[in-house]
Amino acid sequence: MKKYIWVVVLLVCSLWLVACSSNVATKKKSLVEADIPVKVMAVANQDFAITTKINAKTESNEDIMISAMSSGIVEWLGYEVGDRVKRGDMLVHIDSRMSKAQYEAAKTSLNTAENFYFRQKKLYKKRMISDQVLESAKLQYDTAKAQKKMAGINYENSFLAAPIKGLVAQKFVDEKETVMMGMPIYNVINSDKIKVVVKVSENEIIYIKKLSEVQVLIPSLRKDYKGYIESIGFKADENKKFPVTILIENKGSKIKPGMMAEAEIFLEKFKQVVVLRLDYIIAKGDKNCVMVVSDGKAIEKEVILGKNNDGYVHIEKGLINGELLIVEGQNEVLDGQGVKIVK
Repeated sequence: MKKYIWVVVLLVCSLWLVACSSNVATKKKSLVEADIPVKVMAVANQDFAITTKINAKTESNEDIMISAMSSGIVEWLGYEVGDRVKRGDMLVHIDSRMSKAQYEAAKTSLNTAENFYFRQKKLYKKRMISDQVLESAKLQYDTAKAQKKMAGINYENSFLAAPIKGLVAQKFVDEKETVMMGMPIYNVINSDKIKVVVKVSENEIIYIKKLSEVQVLIPSLRKDYKGYIESIGFKADENKKFPVTILIENKGSKIKPGMMAEAEIFLEKFKQVVVLRLDYIIAKGDKNCVMVVSDGKAIEKEVILGKNNDGYVHIEKGLINGELLIVEGQNEVLDGQGVKIVK
C-alpha cells in the first residue's frame, strides 16, 4: 500500500514540473514575440567639442598701487574712492617746501660749478693750469649736475599722478597725515577689461591656444561673456597646474573684481561626427552597445566610444548617419525582438 502511495506522489510531482516548464517556455516565447513600444531618433552627424570648466575669481586687468615717493605731510588729495581718473591726472601733493629748496640750491651750485669749469677750460687751453686742476673742475661740474638731477627728482616725487586711466578703488591716507616713503596712498584699477586666471592640468594645456575664444559665466550676474586667451603659462606651479589668463571686455563695468567666474575652455573640436547622450549607451561586460531599429526589430550594435563631455560622447565606430537609435526602452528589449515605434 505504501509503495502505491509513493508512486502516485511521484507521478503528480512529475506532471506539475512539466506543467510549470511549459508555462515558463510559453511566457518566454510570448516575451520575445511581443512588440515592445520604444521611442527612437535618427542618428545625425554634428559638431562636437571637448571642454574643461574651471572656477576662478575676476581681477582688474590693471591694478596699480600708488605709494609715496617721498616723506612728508600730505598737503592735498584730489580724489575719493569711486572717482574716475585719467592717465596723468594729479592725485597727491606731499609737502614740497624742503625738496623745492634743495632743488633751488642744487641749481645754484650747478651754475657755479659750470662757470668755474668753463673758466678752467679756457685757462687750460692757454696752458696756464695743469691736467689735474682741469679734471678736478670737471668732477665738481659733473657732481653738481648729478645733485641737481637728484634734487629735481625728489621735488617731482612730491606730486603723484595717475599712471593709468581707471577708478579709485582704495584710499589709504587723509590730508594733513604724515607719510613715509613707500607708504600706500591710492589703489587705482582699470576694469575696462576683466582678467580671469585659471589653472589647468598638463593634459589640458597641450590643447589650449593663445587668442582662442573662451566662454565665461558670471553666476552673480547670471550672464555668459565671451573672452579670449591672452597668455598661457610656460611653467607649472607646485600643484602641477599651468596658469592661463583670460581677458573679457567689460562694457558698462558690470563685472566687478573679485566676482566668482566659471570659465569654459575649448580643448578639442570635432566636425560632423556621431554624438550620443551617455545614457543611451548600454554597458555589457567589456563592450558598449546601443539598440537600433531595423525592419521592425531591435538590433544590438557594439559601438566604440571616443571622448565624452558634459554628458555626451563621441561615437568613433559602430553607428552611421540616419540609423534609428532607440532612446527610450533600449534596456527593455532583446536583440532581434519586435518593437513598435511610438512618439
